Amino acid sequence: MPSLNSGNNLPPIKALNQTNLRETMQSFLQYRRARFEVQAQIDRDLEKAKDAASPSGPNTTQPAHDVTPASVKSSQSCEDDDQESPDSSDEKEHPATDLPIGNIPQIDSDEIEEVYTPVQCSRTVETIRTHYSDGTALGQALTGVHVRDRRTHEGHGGQVFVVDWAGPADPLNPHNWSMLRRIGVTLQISMIALFVGAASGIDATVLPQAAKDFGVSEVAESLATGLYLVGMGLGSLIAGPFSETFGRNAVYTGSFAIFMLFIMASGLSPNFGAQITFRFLAGCSASTPLVCSGGSIADMYNGLEKTWSFPVYAVPAFGGPMIVGWPYIFEYTYHIGQGLANIIFIAMYVGTQINFLFVPIIYKMTNRRNQEAESQGQHHFSPEIRLWYAMFGAAVAIPVSLFWLGWTNYGSISIWSAIFAVVLFGYGVTGIFLCVYMYIIDSYGIYSASALTFVSLIRYVVAGGVTVVGIPFYEKMGTHYTLTIMACLSVVLVPIPYLLYFYGPWIRAKSRFAVAG
Repeated sequence: MPSLNSGNNLPPIKALNQTNLRETMQSFLQYRRARFEVQAQIDRDLEKAKDAASPSGPNTTQPAHDVTPASVKSSQSCEDDDQESPDSSDEKEHPATDLPIGNIPQIDSDEIEEVYTPVQCSRTVETIRTHYSDGTALGQALTGVHVRDRRTHEGHGGQVFVVDWAGPADPLNPHNWSMLRRIGVTLQISMIALFVGAASGIDATVLPQAAKDFGVSEVAESLATGLYLVGMGLGSLIAGPFSETFGRNAVYTGSFAIFMLFIMASGLSPNFGAQITFRFLAGCSASTPLVCSGGSIADMYNGLEKTWSFPVYAVPAFGGPMIVGWPYIFEYTYHIGQGLANIIFIAMYVGTQINFLFVPIIYKMTNRRNQEAESQGQHHFSPEIRLWYAMFGAAVAIPVSLFWLGWTNYGSISIWSAIFAVVLFGYGVTGIFLCVYMYIIDSYGIYSASALTFVSLIRYVVAGGVTVVGIPFYEKMGTHYTLTIMACLSVVLVPIPYLLYFYGPWIRAKSRFAVAG
């Protein structure tokens, strides 16, 4: 099974046993050889950095931060590298400890000669005689590292080191994974979201029985669902920043392991207090796929590929809550059993599949916009095209389905009317989710995980509160008025994707974290 590693984590170490001992030893020798090659490259880079910062260069009286244009030249042959290789007879002593880069291990030359394999020379560009400080000169010399001035949101003054991939073909870059592996990882993330989503509403399916067992009212027992949702919102404040610091794989694995413990504890709770406590903690650890999934998709797919890859993640994942049922719409109105009423809510999940019908159309339109952007010398197309999933009918489908369900939810009207309304509602909700998350990802780029954190916080805290007040609302207002009120509120929100489509660039220009254009 492909790894979930789409961040900065090292690949897992295989277990050492008799069957793979030979393979492991070969890998170890390859690793040592690569390590020595890297050490040799570092030594050469340190020598270049020392030469660049040498006091013998011109204009040494300038401040350390003052930079004059650097002369660059291309290596025309392999002789220069051969002269500086570790097995050279006139090897120099490199003052690595003079530079503020941490401790670099030194390797004996006889040890290098034992396993060192010469690396095929490539054409490199070396920087000659700049007036950087020692640390900045090192950043100019190291491969894959460059130095730039701090930007506004990073503070004032000084410079920062920017570490990039080793090259466009770096195998550690998730964009370079095979298509099969990327799809496999996407489906894994989708399954995680499916499980944590299903756990959010699983208590609601047995609400009356759970309330009776714990000796509390159904309103109180609904806290098991409400606090879980609130926990998902609050947990996103931790999962998002952690995924950008420690890598997404570590956060996925660690949070899901904790989630399994807390959700098991909530099922085995001896009393109501323990149940809602463990449900809240389970919700906190279940927030990872909500805030990290967007970053994971962005790590693996380019802008055009996200048009179809994000629906591959989101549509299966949305089945969890739909499997958030509710007795008032079907069970009490049509006098059917509790189990059958919950099963009918799967119709909402069927409605999510309608979004797949729009994927080829939107992909074709996105591809055309992408080509237009490239022809104009732009690196990316406008994020506003992500709103098409909502503009093509999803935004309108939500109020229509709620009005439909509220005004036809009578025992005298066929139950199939309500089922088809639920199908339409599932299509609308998933379409809105697709466009919102992709729009945020494309609008904020590397800051998308943090942006999705606040979206998830607001979304699930509000959802948790509405869940608790839902029972009194249905009981006091009735199904018809409750659904009609929600439909009216959704009507007010329908214009938002259309407004963002036209005014989104102006709004994004007001943010220092959003992408330009």
